[in-house]
Amino acid sequence: MTFLSPPRGDQMKALIIAAGGSTRLRPLTSKVPKTLLNVGERKIIDLILDPLISLGMDIFIVTGYYGEKVKRYVKKNYEWNISFIHNSDWREGNGISVLRSEKYLKKEDKFLLLMSDHVFNPGFLRDFIDLDPQECYLCVDKDLKNVSELEEATKVYIEKDRILDIGKEISYYNAVDCGVFLTTPYIFDVLKENTGIEKTVNSAMKKLSSEGNLYAYDITGNFWIDIDTEKDLRMLYELVKTYGWDNFQTYK
Repeated sequence: MTFLSPPRGDQMKALIIAAGGSTRLRPLTSKVPKTLLNVGERKIIDLILDPLISLGMDIFIVTGYYGEKVKRYVKKNYEWNISFIHNSDWREGNGISVLRSEKYLKKEDKFLLLMSDHVFNPGFLRDFIDLDPQECYLCVDKDLKNVSELEEATKVYIEKDRILDIGKEISYYNAVDCGVFLTTPYIFDVLKENTGIEKTVNSAMKKLSSEGNLYAYDITGNFWIDIDTEKDLRMLYELVKTYGWDNFQTYK
């Protein structure tokens, strides 16, 4: 599918982090980033880009590991406002990749933050991006029994609409992180303040939750998957094969 690009202007911005080395999927990712792995006739990144484009969003992709391959693929297949930011320090944590985008997004009221290995049915996106700016909203799933590899998931503890704790190792939790965020430029300040702490998106979310600035957006019942293993990749392939691209490709 080819999308023609509108002129740059006041479109909502989306930031996709596609920089990591994806060691858990080796040897499939030995010479290619995870987001370029095939799902049938297309690739993981297509499942992320297509719904953003259908909503008219202005897109930034932070690359790292084999970043030129991501850039070449996207430029070849999409005629859209997609900018690329290379992070040569991608091994230091995905928070560094977020920080690389600061000069492009620091004047925005809010922007969408996505991981390039989290795939979801985008039916909730329009309502999500229309939320009033808070410091950060995180999409969560409360149906824990349907979460694949719960022990590896980032867990959250929610009271009312606030996330009070977040992390893979927390003892008390009632939902999991789905990897889709609506945030303000305050996230850059939080990441820069975390001196001596692992510079990851999760560490920033931990800080935001401790300040009372992290809010939950419930997408329970909406399909999503974090592609970490070959099992996850096969599951996604079977779903796309069964239901077709229409459930993932455009906003409905």
